Amino acid sequence: MDYTSLSELGLPLKEAKVYLAVLELGGAPVREVAKKAGVDRVNCYHLLDNLTEKQLVSCQMEGRTKTYLAAPPETLVTLYEEKLQTAKKLLPELLSITNNLAFKPTIQYHEGIEGITKILERALSAQSEIIGFTHLEALVERLSDFLPHYTRAKVKLNSKTRLIASDSPTARRFVETFYPNTPEARALISLLFIPPEHFAFENEVIVFDKTVAIISLTENELLGVTIESSIFARTMSRIFELSWLGAERFAA
Repeated sequence: MDYTSLSELGLPLKEAKVYLAVLELGGAPVREVAKKAGVDRVNCYHLLDNLTEKQLVSCQMEGRTKTYLAAPPETLVTLYEEKLQTAKKLLPELLSITNNLAFKPTIQYHEGIEGITKILERALSAQSEIIGFTHLEALVERLSDFLPHYTRAKVKLNSKTRLIASDSPTARRFVETFYPNTPEARALISLLFIPPEHFAFENEVIVFDKTVAIISLTENELLGVTIESSIFARTMSRIFELSWLGAERFAA
């Protein structure tokens, strides 16, 4: 038998070798076991002690010689069935720890233009509509080289976006500049423009799936923060929907 199969049951490799050696010898002193298992005699004593603790090996005295006997192979099944039952008993407690951790949001910081573009690229894989508040003028100024690639990818992936934006000539030209002039492409983005004198946005805030991303595009503060939390994302989505309804009164 291949001793590596025993190691897959959780026995360390050398212990598996020694157990098989004792089993095949049908009872033998440590010298013979060590030779059969291919381990040195001193180490073999230690391995046999471990196997004895696991009830896979026992020993008896024959005169002055200590002889080691292997437990029946069925003992292996019993041993690991007991471990399985122990694991099952521990499972509820372990799951409760996991559930508690699930309520802790994952927060990541992303620095510079590279970090910001990684956030936006991550949004490309969103299963949900992308919603948020945007400062399109700053977005175009900082990411003019990135935006053509990004919007083409969004169109290709049929990624829908709804944004509330501060009004400006640059913002007004955003769709015309960066989205293909087709009804299918233009239908993927909805912009609601509001007067900047009343509601000027300095940052980007976008929500997709379980993620809320806050992006600063000011010259001295190019960074982004992502918060991954179902509860946080749902709350921000509701704030956006409420803002969308209210912003329609101010839309230019």
